Amino acid sequence: MFGSKLHSFSVGVTTGLLFGVVASTAPVISQAAVKVVPATVGANDFFGSSVDAYEEYTVSGAPRDDDGGGNAGAVYIVEYNPVDESISGTQKIVASDAQAADLFGTSVAIFGNTAVVGAPLADNPGALNSGAVYVFTRQAGTWTEAQILVASDFDGGDYFGASVEIAGSRIFVGATQRNGGSGGVYEFTLDNGVWVEGDIVLPDDGAANDNFGADVSAHNNLLVVGASNNDSIGPGNAGAVYIFSESSGGWVQDQQIFASNAGGNDN
Repeated sequence: MFGSKLHSFSVGVTTGLLFGVVASTAPVISQAAVKVVPATVGANDFFGSSVDAYEEYTVSGAPRDDDGGGNAGAVYIVEYNPVDESISGTQKIVASDAQAADLFGTSVAIFGNTAVVGAPLADNPGALNSGAVYVFTRQAGTWTEAQILVASDFDGGDYFGASVEIAGSRIFVGATQRNGGSGGVYEFTLDNGVWVEGDIVLPDDGAANDNFGADVSAHNNLLVVGASNNDSIGPGNAGAVYIFSESSGGWVQDQQIFASNAGGNDN
């Protein structure tokens, strides 16, 4: 149902582990792994179910952490020291308005001094489980909540924040259950220090329960979106990936990709 930067939250482990890989300039890609288990992680927190990294910082979700209420969720941002291959700092983050069952940390993304966290079951006025996304910025070594993003057209059960991506001055947010589960991706751009909603990206062939927005990735003028329950090639819930490019009129769908061996419920 939800996506994350590397894998679905529902496939995580109960307490969780996070491994950092040390890159090498030699042909051997990895030389060492650092195991991270924050001291405050508890049973069934699902730490490590969403992860992303930028330079020396790694962000990892624990969407079933109970500090803000049962399954309110939390995120850990870990600073890695490549000189001595050690962890030089860990900060635990919770939403300023945390509520039980928000699942804050279901999705995470980080770029530069900005981290983005999805809470797809957060409630908005009159709209249960409509979802929210939290933006944190790093100042003087500390990560602080800067803004809460919600969809301009939020509705109950949209799951806004099921996936998140940050690419420079843009944030993309998947809302997998928008419009009867067809889904959508919201784009936010940074304007004078404030994130402002822009385009809502939709597939050309959107259908109910496609789960469009299950995962999202962006680079330069390309946007890639997963639709884990798409049925376009026949087998139910085989899934599909959409590639969009940016034009003067917004995001244009260029291609739809399917697995060559797609089967039912591959998602």
